[in-house]
Amino acid sequence: MPREPQNPLESTRHQGTSHNWETYFSDQDRTFSVDQCNEYYILSFLKHLSRLFKAQADGASITSISRSGQETRISQADTFEGLSIEATSKYNTEKPNEIIYIIPQEGSWGQFLLTSESFFKLLLSIQAFPVFLSFVQTFGQRNVEDHHVRLGYQYRVVEVKRGVEKAMVSECCYNINYMERNHRPNGDPWSLRQLGVYQRISFETSDMKWILLHPPNKTQGILERYVEQSGLCCYGDGGLQNPMALHLVFIGFAALGWKEYIEELHSRLRYFEHKACFSQVGFNDVHDYSLAFLDCQNLYLLQKKLHQAVTAVDSCLDMIRGCIVHCCELEYNNKAFPYAQFIAKLKMNHANIECHRDSLLNIIEQSNGTAGLLYKILEFRNGKTLEQTNQAAHTHLDFLKKIAEKSGEDTSTIAKIARNSLQDSKTFKAMSLLATLYLPSTLIATIFSSNLIQLEFDTAKPNSSAKFVIAPQFWIFVVTAAAMTLGTMVCLVCLRRKQQSKRGTDIASAIV
Repeated sequence: MPREPQNPLESTRHQGTSHNWETYFSDQDRTFSVDQCNEYYILSFLKHLSRLFKAQADGASITSISRSGQETRISQADTFEGLSIEATSKYNTEKPNEIIYIIPQEGSWGQFLLTSESFFKLLLSIQAFPVFLSFVQTFGQRNVEDHHVRLGYQYRVVEVKRGVEKAMVSECCYNINYMERNHRPNGDPWSLRQLGVYQRISFETSDMKWILLHPPNKTQGILERYVEQSGLCCYGDGGLQNPMALHLVFIGFAALGWKEYIEELHSRLRYFEHKACFSQVGFNDVHDYSLAFLDCQNLYLLQKKLHQAVTAVDSCLDMIRGCIVHCCELEYNNKAFPYAQFIAKLKMNHANIECHRDSLLNIIEQSNGTAGLLYKILEFRNGKTLEQTNQAAHTHLDFLKKIAEKSGEDTSTIAKIARNSLQDSKTFKAMSLLATLYLPSTLIATIFSSNLIQLEFDTAKPNSSAKFVIAPQFWIFVVTAAAMTLGTMVCLVCLRRKQQSKRGTDIASAIV
């Protein structure tokens, strides 16, 4: 019987790499060991490696931000070489305060432009907490649209041991949804996208590490805007006044497209509202709105987009609420960092996004009323059409009955005529037979009544009887009669053959 591994993580190491996930969780910088919850994150994450990462790719980049007094500098590198603060120092003249690892995705539904081994090295370098893996799983390849996963805002604030001293470390991660124009020539011009964010703050060294998953195309502009607001971020000599400022920039960016998108959804709904409110149902009008089941299907798809938008907005609200709680805990643990102004801005963004949510709910309520009215109009029109169809069917059936009755009468008349014709045929047959019987006597009478045979008396003998005498030209009568009879017989034979030939031709053409 084979021996089971002592640690279930040993059987989940990624083949072809040196991944050792237990090392990732049992590092001395961690304040917890590999427990059952962390094993769940690992096992679930490893099932999706092929879906999340490319076998060979390196499209990620690093952005480092250095602050010295009032001066802030930003530099970039197109590689993950070293994956540590020390490795990025060659891009700066001094140790950077912030390092931002940007991991793009191949399209909205594609894989990360990074190998799983490079991502593993990044996790070891940053020492990200394991719950971040559940946020990573929401990206990668997929075949259907799915925006129902709400992971909220996850964070932890812990003290880690560095020798005999303790240092406070804060970590947080979330996915923020936003609407963006996709610039496609066909189809829906809007797409619902998401940005994955991870942050690790070390209050001892006053530095931060970020991971941005599938950032928007405007990421460079967002970071430049963030750097321009460095006056809100610097505290003292290279310290941090507000390490959460970049979250506010992301929230502000994500909230930009919702108003325009909601207005477009409302304009789409107005098209169906006009049909529902101004369609005639009492009579047929060629200038009336056409209404079909396709309109109900399109309205359902619009309602589906509305519900997806509400889910995305709710996810944003969950993220902002979690960020507020996180800031309150940071302010409680470290009084040197003021968060009151930042929390106020978060609440203002929360209120603005809640307005968007209320607008979406109002549109959903209107769409439900519009859908109900469209269904009733379509049901009424279908009922009227069915009633007219039934009426036309009954009229047609009555007409067919009249035709059948008329056909029956015609059939009876034809049968009566046929019976009369049969009776006449019998009569004609009897008459023909009778005429045939009288033909010999008629012939004899005709001959004796003509000059061909004459009755002569012998004048020399007064008492002698009369004698029949055949005329010398009698042979002319015989020859003429025989020729005419023969000609008649030939004509009858030719006529019959012609009729048979025509009948055969008609049968052949009918078969073909």
